[in-house]
Amino acid sequence: PFFLSIIYFIVGFKPWIVILIQIILNSYCVFLIYKITSKAFNETAGLFAAFIIAIDPHQILICHFLYPDILFSTLFLLTIYFYILGLENKKSSYFILVGCLIGINIIIKPVLQYLPFALIIFLLIWCKFSWKEKAVKSILILFFSVIFTLPWMYRNYNKFNHFSMSSISGLS
Repeated sequence: PFFLSIIYFIVGFKPWIVILIQIILNSYCVFLIYKITSKAFNETAGLFAAFIIAIDPHQILICHFLYPDILFSTLFLLTIYFYILGLENKKSSYFILVGCLIGINIIIKPVLQYLPFALIIFLLIWCKFSWKEKAVKSILILFFSVIFTLPWMYRNYNKFNHFSMSSISGLS
């Protein structure tokens, strides 16, 4: 709703503009899939993965509905891309950005609330950082993902008397 409200505030109530923005974001997802897969495997795999996503009927169809899925997918893929860049470059700024993007993604779809722990476990087990670097980068991911979700959880506490991501107490 916040994404829609920003667009509607700028251009007025014109759903076709939101759909156009979603089409652009979905096209950007194809590029992100290519970049992520190329970094993880090779360029041929990246091209193949991007091609599969580009012709997927579900990906094409979902752009035409005002659902949060396209925004979620784009931010999720950006999260994974910046995580890979952070692992390659060992820069803390990438891990701060990853934490922020995870927090925003959790607000869009709470199903991602355990992703920080998965990324931290991967960082602790797989990566060749020193233990100090692993600890710092893990704390950055966790801290910034929590900081971005706390205001929404506090809002739910004030409105519905339960401290959770979902305003529906039985489904969180």
